[in-house]
Parts: sequence; structure tokens; C-alpha cells
Amino acid sequence: LGDFSKYWIADALTMTLQVLYELYAATNQIGYVFRKETDGMPVLGEAFSRLIMHA
Repeated sequence: LGDFSKYWIADALTMTLQVLYELYAATNQIGYVFRKETDGMPVLGEAFSRLIMHA
């Protein structure tokens, strides 16, 4: 609940790729793992509400 124009998302400039040759070698396949860092935060705290729900 809030105004998401007051929320910033930042992406890191680096991205890594890991090739998994050994993990799938028995089936003649190759696996890939991509990693990228992304973060976000409210720029204006008053633009958002907290919702508390009880079970």
C-alpha cells in the first residue's frame, strides 16, 4: 500500500555467470547460474503504509 513513484530500485552494474559443467556431465548437459544484485528502498517513508495482519 503506497505510492511506488516514491520507491527507488537500484541495479548493480555487475552480473556474473557461472557455468556448471560437472554437475550435468552425466547427462551431457551444461547448467548456468546468473547472479545480479538489485536493491530497493522507499525514498519517502510517508508514501507507504504498514499493514499488520493477525493469523
